[in-house]
Amino acid sequence: SIPLANQYICGTTDNQIPDAGVSDVEPTQFVGINLPPGILPAKYLSNLGTYNVVAVAYGIAATSNVRGDLTATPPLAIPPAPKRKLSRAQVTSMLTGAYSTWDSVTGSTKPVIVCGRAPSLQAAMNVYFNGVPCLMGSSIFPMTYPNTVLDGSAATYLGNASTEAVVNCLNTAYIGGPVFVIELNSGLVQYTLPPRSEAIGIVPLSRQPKFTDQWGFEDLDGVPATMLNAMNGDYDFYGEQTIQWRNTLVAGSLCQGGPNSGHPSTTTTPCVGVETPFPAIADAANVARRNAFLTNFKDKAGDPGNIDILDKPGIAALPGNGWVPVLSPPGYGNVMNQVMKGTRLGNTCSPSQLFY
Repeated sequence: SIPLANQYICGTTDNQIPDAGVSDVEPTQFVGINLPPGILPAKYLSNLGTYNVVAVAYGIAATSNVRGDLTATPPLAIPPAPKRKLSRAQVTSMLTGAYSTWDSVTGSTKPVIVCGRAPSLQAAMNVYFNGVPCLMGSSIFPMTYPNTVLDGSAATYLGNASTEAVVNCLNTAYIGGPVFVIELNSGLVQYTLPPRSEAIGIVPLSRQPKFTDQWGFEDLDGVPATMLNAMNGDYDFYGEQTIQWRNTLVAGSLCQGGPNSGHPSTTTTPCVGVETPFPAIADAANVARRNAFLTNFKDKAGDPGNIDILDKPGIAALPGNGWVPVLSPPGYGNVMNQVMKGTRLGNTCSPSQLFY
């Protein structure tokens, strides 16, 4: 664990019950292995209103030595391995630990290291590659934390709390050095990765590799991971980012544990597993203001004109929200604005359907 001297706790934080939040997948996907213990009882999911705002495309990121990237720093040994075009089945096999080394993919005997992301992007990954929780009879069990084995005897899952943490994990895997990862019951734990480790991770296409990064996006089933391919319907590893809000029926919350974790914020005793009641939203004027804000937010966030201004390569508007893609040539060509040809209609378990 992180030494106490390296930890900092904000003493003036005023914990509040949030009214709304944003997620990579809709709340109904947070069940089973996609919902780590102690986060939220499943019964509260039904009390959330939800709206799918935009499509967010993801990519399989791999370290430079897996990709055979001649621009890597320090440089790769010559000759490098050819750039890999991973199949969906190969990625599934690595994410579940069925492939413990890269031998069946690249010929390397080094262990597979998965730079994972928790929890919403982890859920998107589990749905797409492992069918969890969509395929209720599936016998595929994705790796999750804690599953950290660095002796080469098995594939290793390193849980990360953010996209930049995943990027840091990938860079560190190639360069070598310490990484801090999330493990249940232990919090942040430090591990040291040997230089030239070979790792993959799930990274949104909105986070493109920088000049100093030691990783890049792999083709998936022979299709390059680009937003244009996603908008055209050729690349379907994408989710529909949602905004969700607690409605007036919510009247309780699960205390997260630890000092200042309950409600009101002056609570100082741990309360893991204890439901701490808080009032429902009762003020009609506040409800109206909140609803007006949320409506305006989702409309502005999903507007292809605003998305274009943001210049984020991994985000596009959804046709199910009333937006229409501009095609060139008309009728069958490439998308020219930031609107998807297809949608999953707010259900991550559904296949992508093309409407243009």
